[in-house]
Amino acid sequence: MKKKIDVVVIGGGITGAGIVRDCAMRGLKTMIVEKNDFSSGTSSKSGKLIHGGLRYLEFFQLKLVFESCLERHRLLKIVAPHIVRPVNFVIPFYKTTKHPKWFIALGLLTYDILSLFRNIKHFTNIGRKKLIDMEPLLKKETSKGALAYYDCAALDTRLTIDSIKSAEEAGATILNYTEVKEINFSDAGVDLRVLNLTNNNEYTVSTKTVINATGVWADELMKLTSAPDSFNLKMTSGIHLIFSKERLPISNTLALESVKDKRPLYLVPWKNFVLLGTTDRFFNGDKDNPTIEDSEIDYLLESLNHYFPDQNLTRNDIISITTGIRPLIGSNKGKSEGQISRDYEIITDSRGMISITGGKLTSYRSMAKKTVDRLIKKFFQERDFKKCMTISPISGGDIEKINLDDLSKKHHVERKKLELLFERYGSNITSILSHGKHDKSKFEYISNDFPYSWAEIDYIVREEFVERLSDLLERRTIIYLSHPCINKETLIKIANYVGSIKDWNENKIQDEIQYYEQHTLKNIKEVKQ
Repeated sequence: MKKKIDVVVIGGGITGAGIVRDCAMRGLKTMIVEKNDFSSGTSSKSGKLIHGGLRYLEFFQLKLVFESCLERHRLLKIVAPHIVRPVNFVIPFYKTTKHPKWFIALGLLTYDILSLFRNIKHFTNIGRKKLIDMEPLLKKETSKGALAYYDCAALDTRLTIDSIKSAEEAGATILNYTEVKEINFSDAGVDLRVLNLTNNNEYTVSTKTVINATGVWADELMKLTSAPDSFNLKMTSGIHLIFSKERLPISNTLALESVKDKRPLYLVPWKNFVLLGTTDRFFNGDKDNPTIEDSEIDYLLESLNHYFPDQNLTRNDIISITTGIRPLIGSNKGKSEGQISRDYEIITDSRGMISITGGKLTSYRSMAKKTVDRLIKKFFQERDFKKCMTISPISGGDIEKINLDDLSKKHHVERKKLELLFERYGSNITSILSHGKHDKSKFEYISNDFPYSWAEIDYIVREEFVERLSDLLERRTIIYLSHPCINKETLIKIANYVGSIKDWNENKIQDEIQYYEQHTLKNIKEVKQ
């Protein structure tokens, strides 16, 4: 199979998703390939925060914070209003807190200025008594009150998949489970030898250029091409622990300090669970199968029980766990994990490849723009493409046209269910409704524990590039995060439904169930042992 196109984007995390959307919207003939599932690497293991990076002010990374604040505003208001939501951050202070309240208040004022005063609200001071009223379970001894400010949160996997769907809507070819085995440059362009991992078919893709957006694998891909330069990446790993809100009933996102080394930790309430993270240790292990150290879990639990002394939280309270690897620009030598820049770097290979790595979830759109700008300037000077058009809603983001009352009457679906669908999928709710228009039973939930309707499962599997059962459970929904150890009956029920859509035979269905139980649940099973 040979198909001459303009650019192949390698890597289906949030950076690649932003780039393929930008390329396609400008009019380049574009393809994206990802060796696993989209957002299966670092982009599904983040702290789910869209933020300016308050803590980077301590290291005077003003440019990074300014860009992040600007992108946060764009994501919230224009690009992904159905995914990005404002959250109230509360920073408690104690006698042992690293920085005094006045110092952090000065930082928050700077934060407001760098955001051009477009934060949701200005920061506020909270007295000790009010803090106890707001978060009664929080440690009271030596409390000195708190400061509160607003940032944003988003489900990273949904941001990635809806960006990729936007690229498809703009004409891009979308391929997951497709591994690049060989890259050959010539005067005629670039030939990629790729392997489709779902059927083991191998073929060649011919393109004019390539964008390497493989994150922590960026240096390896550059070695594959014998590129003259590399990022010399350093990497850190970070884990997040998920608890039920019943065991940890907090109302606000809490910005805490580790009792061990004063690193920032975040407790983020999300629906019926709470996410705690993150650790930050240098990593040089297997990037495809990162392990979780007992010391990382102990590190987070120690601080959690320090701030919530009456809860006595243990490993048995952990519902699920994620671990991700961050690519950090390698030029920052001699610094601690927390001090290394979260900025990004772009390298041009004159033979026809642009590589980008580093950065933050928040700034993915801006990173993509700069990458595509450079690609066009370097390799497509003779052609006239559109300007960047990505300050516009991604798939599902055109929410102003949606009237839930009208949809409820038209489709005879109760409004409460539509509100949940709208919260998850924005304007793509109309596509979900079309999947259930001939069968109202499709809007029944899988179970009380899983408020996902069969209509949306149908929509996800058919329209969101699902190839494996774990794609659905781990990345298209929050089932893994909130209820990873699904009872066998429900798991079989879901697998059979997905199998009916994907035309899987009984052996394939059993293989997918086994893969989820043995591979996807591996980390949480080890934690509970």
